[in-house]
This record gives sequence, C-alpha cells and structure tokens, in this order.
Amino acid sequence: MKKKKLINLLSSPYLAAVLFVFLAIIVFISTYIPQESSVGSGSLIDRFGLENYKLIKSLGLNDAFHSSWYIFLLFILSFNLTIASFYKVFPRSRKAFRWASFLKINKNYQNQIQKPLNEWTDFQKKLKKNFWEIRLNSENNSLIARKGAFHRLGPSITHIGILIIMLGAFISLLFGFNGIIKGFESDRFIITEKLDAKRSYILVEQAKIFHSDYWLGESPNFEVEIDKTERFNYANNQPKQWKTDLSFYSTDGILLNSQKMEVNKPISFKNVDFYQADWKRVLKIIFNKQNFEINLDQVGQKEMAFISINKDLGLLFLISPKDQTLNLISVTGNLNNSILQNPQNLLKNGHLKLLASNLKPNDKAQIGPMQFQFIGAFSQTGIQFKHSPGDLLMIIGMCILLIGVFIAFGSKRFIWAVKNESENTFFIIAKSDRLPQSFSQELYKLT
Repeated sequence: MKKKKLINLLSSPYLAAVLFVFLAIIVFISTYIPQESSVGSGSLIDRFGLENYKLIKSLGLNDAFHSSWYIFLLFILSFNLTIASFYKVFPRSRKAFRWASFLKINKNYQNQIQKPLNEWTDFQKKLKKNFWEIRLNSENNSLIARKGAFHRLGPSITHIGILIIMLGAFISLLFGFNGIIKGFESDRFIITEKLDAKRSYILVEQAKIFHSDYWLGESPNFEVEIDKTERFNYANNQPKQWKTDLSFYSTDGILLNSQKMEVNKPISFKNVDFYQADWKRVLKIIFNKQNFEINLDQVGQKEMAFISINKDLGLLFLISPKDQTLNLISVTGNLNNSILQNPQNLLKNGHLKLLASNLKPNDKAQIGPMQFQFIGAFSQTGIQFKHSPGDLLMIIGMCILLIGVFIAFGSKRFIWAVKNESENTFFIIAKSDRLPQSFSQELYKLT
C-alpha cells in the first residue's frame, strides 16, 4: 500500500503541473534577462550594471538553462513522467489489443438494430470492405468487429516521444555547450573551458564555453579564425545582411576548412554549429594609456561615436570610412537624456569645438593633459556557437510525440452482431469511445 501511494505521488499530474509552472517561470525570466552565452557579459553589464550583473550571475540567471536548479527541476519532471509512463500510461495500451466478449441473445439491449438473417453474410462483407477486424464464434451465430483500436496507443506513443525528448535534453546538458565569439578580422580563437598555453602563438582571445554544472563533454580540438566580415545595407543605411568568412585550424596551425556564414545560414564544423548573431562598427582608441572600444553609428557618409565625460562635457568622434580619418570634437552644454539616447542630435545641439582633425590610424594627439591615440575603425562580428549532441534525439522524440497526438484524436469502435434464428433475424449493437456522430454515420452506411 505504501509503495502504491509513493508511486501515485511521484507520478502525480499535479506534481508535473507545478514543475511545468516553475520551468515556465525560468523561460520567462530568461527572456527578460538575456543569456550571457548569447550576448556576452558586456551586454548584461551595460543593461543592468556591474553590481546587478554580479547578483544575476550568483543566482545562475545569466545562464539559467545550465544552472543546477534548472537541471534539478528537469530531472524531477523527467522522473515524474517516467514513473507515470511505466506505471499508468503504458499498461493501458493493452486495451488497444483487447477484444470484447461475444454477446448472447437478449431482447433487453438498448439501441439494437434488427436485420433479416439472410443479410448476415453481406453484413460481414461490408465490414471487411470498410477495414473492420472481425471475429466469429465457433457456432458462427455471433461476431465481434472492431476498428481504430490503435488509437488507444496514442497516449503511450506520446509519452514515448516525451521521454525521448527528455533523454536528448539531458545528453545535450551533459555533453553540449554554447557561447558567443566577438572579434575582428584576422582574430583567431579557441573554444575552450580553460586557456591552453600550447595553442598557436597568434591566438588573440579565448571564447568561453557555457555548459551545465555537471558537464561531461570536451572542448573542441580546433581553432577559429575570422577571415572577413562585412555588412550589406539598404538604401537608407539600415542593415540588410551580415556575412562572415571563417577558417578552422588544427591545434598546430594547419588549415582544416573554410566556410562562409551569414544571417539565417549557419555553418557547422566537427559537430559545432556557428551562427551569425551580431555585427557592428567599433572605434578603437587609447586615452592616457587605457584602451577603449566605442560603438560607431552611421551618420550619412560618416561614422560617429560619443562618450560622456560628465553632464556638461562630452567627446564626439567623426570618422570618414573612405580615408579612415578622424576628427575629435568636444561638446559642451546641457547633455540631456534625449541627446545622449540619440547622439546624432549633437550635430544640431550643443556647442562644438574641434580638438584634433584628420587623424590617421595610429596617429597621436595631445589634448590638454590627455594623451590620445587613434587606433582605427573596425568591423566586429558576433558569432554564436553551439554543440548540442541530443538535438537529433529531441527531433525524433518530437516527431513521435506528434504522431501520438495525431493517433489519439481517433476513436476505438466495436460492433456486436448476434443471430436469432428462431425469429430469422440478427441484431446489431455498436459502441464508440468518442466521436459518436461520425460513428453513427458510418454505422448507418453499414446497416
């Protein structure tokens, strides 16, 4: 008795409903808090601030789908569905193959249909023609016909699909990983959990792997180099397409493969998928021996960047992409939020003063007590990568689940027929577990 109560508790649909609610909350939170593996830590810090970012990270919300508590919820849900499947759902599938008992003559049956005895053989032929399974008793005076018995398999097939999806999800959690690369042309990366000093000397950065706390996988044994990246615009300068050419090298620097990637056209190498996720122009400068990277905006034929020193002073950078020259301008006045949210207004508002002009890449300038160096304007590409070895299983599971749902929409139908030779008739009784109107129409055609 205790075992039965425990099984009922662990397989309870109410428990599954509660777990689904918590998982839905996680999904909702993850839509509000962009995942670090997709946008990088910098985007989270810019949006929420450094202290809030640290809090988000301590709670595991920066990478919610790899956190210990998410895996725990998914494990409990999987356990619940497995117990429910094997103790409740799968045993009921036997009903799909179970035949009913033969009936005997009884004038008290309700909704019976009487037919002349000479139509007995024709009735059997109609049943077979309409794909009914028939069983006759040994005296040939009673029959059972059934149709659609396989519909009782719908819930079992659906649960098989769900369990396969869960298995694929756990395989991806245990062995898969994902992350994002942000870099410039000629940058080469390793995708790894730990920086490996034995890699080739031209590496500029490592791309951090995001994975579950119970990871059993391995870092890829290749390097990724950004050969070329470019953006194609519409006539109004809005982005039309981003493209990036990638090359893949062995750990000793041998070229293994080169591929072209663009938005909605990912590429794959050694079971790792790469997606074009972001693209922007970046200004690189050095202020008082500190490196800065500032996003550039397109303003007509020029590119512009702006940094605020305080509420009354800012620096405006205007770059001509054709000859890569830069003009540095100070901006004074009331730099209110509307101006800061749309720096292009700085060209119409505020007081502008030219501090340095026509600087070429790597040129230096002394601006009061500040030492300034213009490094250049560069195209930066954002590339998401993902290794999810359980995806194929999840696709198969989803297909099986959909088949199970489709099958479950049918109905199991029975027809009994019994001879009454004393009255030279036979009577028919029919039953369907669902869709009664459809069954009534079919029964009318048979009789």
